[in-house]
Amino acid sequence: MLNLKSVQGFVEIVTSGSFRKAANAMNMSQPALSTRISRLEDELGFLLLKRSKHGVEITRDGANFLPHAESLLHHVRKTQETAKMIARGEEGFLRLGYTPVSFFGYVPNFLNAYQQDFPKTVISYSELLSHDVEEQLVRQYLDVGIIHPPLRHKNLSFIQMKAEPLVIALPEHHPLAKMPTIELSALQQENFILVRRDIGPVFFDKILTLCNRAGFSPRILQTVETSIGLIGLVSAGSGIGFVIQSMAKSARQGVCYRPIKGETLHLPFAMAWNAENCNIRVKNLITITKNLMN
Repeated sequence: MLNLKSVQGFVEIVTSGSFRKAANAMNMSQPALSTRISRLEDELGFLLLKRSKHGVEITRDGANFLPHAESLLHHVRKTQETAKMIARGEEGFLRLGYTPVSFFGYVPNFLNAYQQDFPKTVISYSELLSHDVEEQLVRQYLDVGIIHPPLRHKNLSFIQMKAEPLVIALPEHHPLAKMPTIELSALQQENFILVRRDIGPVFFDKILTLCNRAGFSPRILQTVETSIGLIGLVSAGSGIGFVIQSMAKSARQGVCYRPIKGETLHLPFAMAWNAENCNIRVKNLITITKNLMN
């Protein structure tokens, strides 16, 4: 294998036209450089340089080899630069999992800020349910995830993000759609559509508790996997349901959104990661997220 310092010495000699100048540029003695060139020539099997009374001249074989030597050194420099960028988290891949509703609100702002600071980092996105994101983090199939606490896997690290208030999604021609806000007790005769309890048990139970405080048990017509599916059923006139306020900004024909008077539910958000798999790119995203939240 070619010695890179010897190849560099050859290029320096040709560029400067002098063993002495090249040795000085490389911070080494002239005899040591001469020895390196001799060893390189032995390894290549042909002479690169010849001394004359006018100084040093490149041989024909040396001239043919020169562009390859320069190309080799260029690629080495690029490789070194890339390695440094990877070490700083400026280049590489970041595997991020997110829940279907998390990109309706402010979360993309954090990722936009990250991409602006680290444009050469490629983010691969996986849309999953919250507990699936956790599972992928535990198995180290993902580097970071946007989830909804509380966490099922206690060994994951996370930072709490801003919770999103919930509003009621109801058909646009529903009588209550005329009201600017809705009393929860006014919904006791309605058919509810909820995200399945096995997907979000804590939140499911909070909805039941809130309705119970208002004096009724919600009549659950159907359960779904995601809030996006919930809105679809609302637009079909199948019932009403709770969704995060940010989803109200996405116009869906046949659906309107109204806040609840008094006590309001919030959907919690968190950025989670596996401490055993916390690379520099994850750390950079965590830092940006913390700075933007402050």
